[in-house]
Amino acid sequence: MNPLLEVLRVNGAAWVRSQRDALRGRALPLPRSIRPKLDRYFAEPVLEAVRVSETPEIANPTFYAQLGWIPLDFRDMEGISFDNVILLKSVPRTEPQLASLLFHELVHVVQYSILGIDAFMDAYVLGWAAAGCDYFRIPLEMNAYELQGRFGRGEALFSVEAGVKEYLQAHAQIPASQER
Repeated sequence: MNPLLEVLRVNGAAWVRSQRDALRGRALPLPRSIRPKLDRYFAEPVLEAVRVSETPEIANPTFYAQLGWIPLDFRDMEGISFDNVILLKSVPRTEPQLASLLFHELVHVVQYSILGIDAFMDAYVLGWAAAGCDYFRIPLEMNAYELQGRFGRGEALFSVEAGVKEYLQAHAQIPASQER
């Protein structure tokens, strides 16, 4: 494997774990006003386990310093999921905007739950590299944006977990027999 990708993959997984652990204690359950909008798409254990925290700016990982460049600038992001902890940039949002953003991040929470942190990071980093370093062409992001779009358009109810599993199997991220 390319040494840069190995650094991103290994350090990225460690970063996800450290951020999840650091944020979990001060993070809150999903907002009560938003929860009913998400209940029909996500399994109850996912919605119960997830926690949400806010910050003025999402910081880039400290291991970027050893790379000498910024491969993906998280400071530009509105939100990020660290396993089952969602960190949002604290900016004014309407309730529909917040619901849409949380929906997108919850898709990543489901991806983490199916793949595990290490396999999620492998898929994310390798997908980013295969996509020519284009964030919007990372397969895990494409899956999240596609499901978020369906939610935003008010399509008939669907299971996010089933949609994620179908996508991962179709894109060879997980064989049907190796789901977590």
